[in-house]
Amino acid sequence: MKPILLRIGLRYSNQNLLQTILLILGVAIGVAVIVAVDLANKSASRSFQISADSITGRATHRITGGPSGLDEDIYRRLRLQLGLEKIAPVVEDYVTVIELNRRPMRLLGLDPFAEAPFRNYVANTDGALPVETLSTILTQPNSVFLSEDVARSSGMTTDSKLSLEHGSRNIEVFIAGLLQPDDRISRQALSGIIITDISTAQETLGQIGRLSHIDLLIDTTLNSGKTEIEQIRRILPPGTSVERSESRSAVIEEIKSAFEFNLFALSLLSLVVAAFLIYNTVLFSTIKRRPTLGALRALGVTKGQIFGMIISETLILGVIGTLLGLGLGVILGKGLIHLVTQTINDLYFTLTVTGFSLSPLSFIKGAFIGISASFMAGLVPAWEATNIEPVGVLRRSEIENRVSRALP
Repeated sequence: MKPILLRIGLRYSNQNLLQTILLILGVAIGVAVIVAVDLANKSASRSFQISADSITGRATHRITGGPSGLDEDIYRRLRLQLGLEKIAPVVEDYVTVIELNRRPMRLLGLDPFAEAPFRNYVANTDGALPVETLSTILTQPNSVFLSEDVARSSGMTTDSKLSLEHGSRNIEVFIAGLLQPDDRISRQALSGIIITDISTAQETLGQIGRLSHIDLLIDTTLNSGKTEIEQIRRILPPGTSVERSESRSAVIEEIKSAFEFNLFALSLLSLVVAAFLIYNTVLFSTIKRRPTLGALRALGVTKGQIFGMIISETLILGVIGTLLGLGLGVILGKGLIHLVTQTINDLYFTLTVTGFSLSPLSFIKGAFIGISASFMAGLVPAWEATNIEPVGVLRRSEIENRVSRALP
């Protein structure tokens, strides 16, 4: 396509700024919604993964019971009768922290003596618990450990008091220590967790004598591991089971994926509206420029060059709208992440980590869809402008005659 034709097309856009702005905004809004939803979905998915990994740790299997959990005597029997070493009891549920603007957080009750193989939140890098940490957990009731990042952002320090609300229960605890792991993923995971000992968690959650689940670290690729699983199943009472740690996460992942697909499909509707807007705007400009297009055809401009002029003009405006939409998508996504996580919390499961993360794939997807939609929406108007002989284009009544011939 000759540059002069592109200048002719863009000159029309400059002379009709309202139409041009409408087209650009249509593309920008459509792309922004798609990028925002995709970023919110990926951020929520990452938050879910971090929340799940923070509880599962390195456990390969989990012993679970009914809604009321497990009798803590099961843990003692597995320890004493089978001599299992890599086994850890866990008491956990969600509580509301009054001092943190009623923020929901997961209260995680752990056994400090059994915890090292599974999670190292309160342990040294070699898996050993510091003496001061062990002393605090064992000697000070209602003591909890909180993320240093959360405490700093809330103006709290060691010995600050927290009011934990769980159902109709309200328990006051104090911060015995602040946790600051070296890696970023662990710091993000801890931002939604309050760590305490088993007895404090049982009292706070009203689960005296009960455990939420028991974590196991067993290599089932070895015959000895398979034998241990069978021995555990024989000891367990009715209503309890041993399951792989990934099984529960896989079920929740399926639910979350369906929710994300519904959101993405909904976001595509905005792009359909944008494509319809592009189509009508370009078609209107094509009809309005029929005399100009007819003159160009009469001067020897080919159908292909006319087609290329209109498509190029549409693509340039579409690219501008797409770039604008990518920026708007980030802004919209930051607000949307709270709505998405709130919906997940209300309908499916609670997310305690709600960080917003940028994904290059989301921008690539938004740019591809935005530019592709602009191109496809401009095809019909471009074809319309090239499908009539020059004399027909110059005659304003040609469209009316074609419509009349098409009517029964």
